[in-house]
Amino acid sequence: MRFLPIAALACCQISLPGCATVAAVAAAHPVAIAAVVEILPFAAVMGGIGLIGLAGIVGEQPDSHAPGTLGAWLKERQTTSESAASGAMAAQREVSVAAVLQVQRAIARARIALRDRLAARVETLDAGTRETLSEIDSAIAALPSAEPRAAKHAGDRIQLVADSLAVPAQVPQVRSFGPVYLFSFLPFQTLTVRGNFPAQYPQGEVPKLTVNDRVFKAYTYDMQSIGFSLAADSLVQSAQGVAWSRAELAIPWEAPRFDSFARQGFGNSVVIGMLPHSPGRVTIDHQVEITRSEEVARTSDALTLSADAGDSEQAACLTLTPADIAAGWKFKAGSVAPVFAAQSGGALKDHGKISEDERSACWRVELNSAERLVWRLTAVLRRDVRETRTESEAFDLAWGGSRVFNFPAGSWKVRYAKYGGAEVVFGETDLTSPLFRVEGNARSVKVSAYPF
Repeated sequence: MRFLPIAALACCQISLPGCATVAAVAAAHPVAIAAVVEILPFAAVMGGIGLIGLAGIVGEQPDSHAPGTLGAWLKERQTTSESAASGAMAAQREVSVAAVLQVQRAIARARIALRDRLAARVETLDAGTRETLSEIDSAIAALPSAEPRAAKHAGDRIQLVADSLAVPAQVPQVRSFGPVYLFSFLPFQTLTVRGNFPAQYPQGEVPKLTVNDRVFKAYTYDMQSIGFSLAADSLVQSAQGVAWSRAELAIPWEAPRFDSFARQGFGNSVVIGMLPHSPGRVTIDHQVEITRSEEVARTSDALTLSADAGDSEQAACLTLTPADIAAGWKFKAGSVAPVFAAQSGGALKDHGKISEDERSACWRVELNSAERLVWRLTAVLRRDVRETRTESEAFDLAWGGSRVFNFPAGSWKVRYAKYGGAEVVFGETDLTSPLFRVEGNARSVKVSAYPF
């Protein structure tokens, strides 16, 4: 029951029907609503990791094309993107994983949209098609980057390219982006695939999802979505980071028998990321201003009063220099006093302080019969010093959790040790990661973990 808030939050996040009854359902059968499947690549990535496919890939197209043709070009880019996907998954670069999947979606849609030109040589293609290929190449070139914002920019850009490619409406299509993230602590979870699907399936069949040789039938489906309830023990899990699994998606449909889309069933894939128990540890450093007081002693030069010289009375002042004032020094109230270093004969009459303020103090003494007096004025100088120091707070963030700190912009730094690994440092708003966000404004900063 302690995970019901996350299930409810995830459910509402993706606007699934029945959110109002999540708590009641989860009490009897715990379900975490995962993010919607959001990727449309054409083939499985290397190392057994698969990606969601485009329903209705042309079944009569040849598996190989002559070198230099569009078909060969797309196949080569697919292979390159699969290698990039494997690298991104191994390095736990979730932003790059999503970008790779968007590239593969563009390749899949290009294969369908340009199906009548797959045998044509690339140099003979029209300018618009060559521009599409150039955009795919640019996105692929950005995939090895470890900088999340560069990868996200490449993914967002190629998404627009993919959306511009026209795929025939009669072909079932998955339209949402991914990958899908599930929670390791929930025994059953819902995976929802969104897109355009048949109104009904032939011979009473329903879509199926196969994960590690276990088959799950769709428990809910309509023309816009297909839902599966997955058992957590069917998925790969890891305490050190996201564990990736491939789920094969089969969508039966009544394909026209004599056109180029004829195919019996579909072999598409869904990439599932099983999240570790915790997102990791967060440390927030923030600057605070403090005021401390400093004090120093100040002594005047030696003062001499001599009866032989006819001087029986003397007034002296201790005054701050312009440099003292600029440095913020002031006389400490009541600290000025005389120090009599030497006295010969007679009596001394101390008339005391004549005046005192923050910048000067004056004193007067008198000889009654003494022949000679040597004395000095002393005082304590004080100033207030404003200093900036850094204070830190560390905490473990839970999935679906967030913390808000009332630290103004420019005064904080967030250090995030993802899954207990190396720290990533944020000094400003960053919404790039699909799993961890930092949101700052003029007065505060918020850190939060998926689902947001």
